[in-house]
Amino acid sequence: MFRAGSPIIRRFKYVLYTQLLVFLSGVVVVALSQVYKLAAGKTRANSIMTTLRKPDGSETTSIQDTVKVMLDYLFVEDREEETLHHKNIRKYIEGPLNTRDKVAFLREEIKQTIDSFDQNKASGIDGITGGIYQRTYNIFPRVITAIYNQCLKRGCFPKRRKTAKIIPAIKPGKEKSMGPSKYRPISLLNMGGKVLEKLLINRINHRLYKNELLNDRQFGFTPQKSITDAAMEAKQFIEPVLEKRGVVITTSLDVKGAFDAAWWPGILKGLKDLRCPRNLYNLSKGYFSNRTAVMNSNSITIERRVRKGDTRVLLWARLLECTIQLYADPGTN
Repeated sequence: MFRAGSPIIRRFKYVLYTQLLVFLSGVVVVALSQVYKLAAGKTRANSIMTTLRKPDGSETTSIQDTVKVMLDYLFVEDREEETLHHKNIRKYIEGPLNTRDKVAFLREEIKQTIDSFDQNKASGIDGITGGIYQRTYNIFPRVITAIYNQCLKRGCFPKRRKTAKIIPAIKPGKEKSMGPSKYRPISLLNMGGKVLEKLLINRINHRLYKNELLNDRQFGFTPQKSITDAAMEAKQFIEPVLEKRGVVITTSLDVKGAFDAAWWPGILKGLKDLRCPRNLYNLSKGYFSNRTAVMNSNSITIERRVRKGDTRVLLWARLLECTIQLYADPGTN
C-alpha cells in the first residue's frame, strides 16, 4: 500500500481538493436557484417537512421531533423474537467457509463500473459526484484499484461507505396525511461505496448466472426478464389445463414493506449455501454490518442504525430464490 505523506498520496489529495472546488462552485449556483424558487413560490411540495403524528397520537412540535419520528418509522429495529431456526441461521453464517477466493478486481473492471454511473447523479454525504470520481480514477487508477482490492482481500466494506443520506419524498396523494408513512425515503450513498457495492454484486451475479444457480422460473430482479415474460409463462401453463376442463389454483403473496423487511442473515445463508467464493462472502458480510442512515435538516443531524432491508437487486434475487424453492414441488409452476 501507500504510506501517508508520500508524493502520490499528496497528489491524490490535491486532485480531490481541486475537484471538490469545482463541485462547490456548482453547489453555490444550485443554492441560489433554490432561494429563487422559494421566493417565487415554486418549491415542490414533496420537499417540505410537515408536522407528523406520533405513535401515541400526539404531534411533533419541532423539525428535530419530525425527523426522529420519520427515522423511527423508516428504519425499524430488528427486534422481533427469534425462533431456534433464526438463531441457527445466525450461527451458521458466522462459521468458516472453505471455498476458493475470487481473483482480484481488474483495473478495467473497476473503470467500467465507475463509468457506468451518471456523472451528475445525486451524491452522498461526501458530495463527490460520479463525474468527480471518474476524473479522479483516470488520474490515480493504481491507487483506487489497490484500495478496492484490499477491501476484497480483507472482507472489509468501509463504514463511511455504508452511511446513506436520506432524502424524504412525499408519496403522491399523501400530501395531507400526518402519518410518517406519507414519506418515501431516497437513500444516497457515497460514490466510493456505490462502486464497491456494484463490483461485489457483479461478481456474485456472474457466478449465479454462469453456473445456472437461480431458478429459471424466477422473473423478478432477473436480467432480460420482465412481468410480461411471467404472464406468458402463466398463460402457457394454464391454457392446456383449461382446455381439458381442469382446475388451476393461483396463489398470490404480497409482502408488506418487503424491501424494508429483508432479513440479512437469510441472504448470507443463501450465498453460503451456494458456495460463494470466500472473499466475496466475507465482503458481503461486511456490506451488511454497521450500516447507518443520516437525515439532515437545517442544523439538525440524526443518525440511525440500519439492521435490515435496503438490499440491492441481485441480493433480492437470491432472497426470492429461497421462497421459490418452498413451492418447487412437481406440478407447481
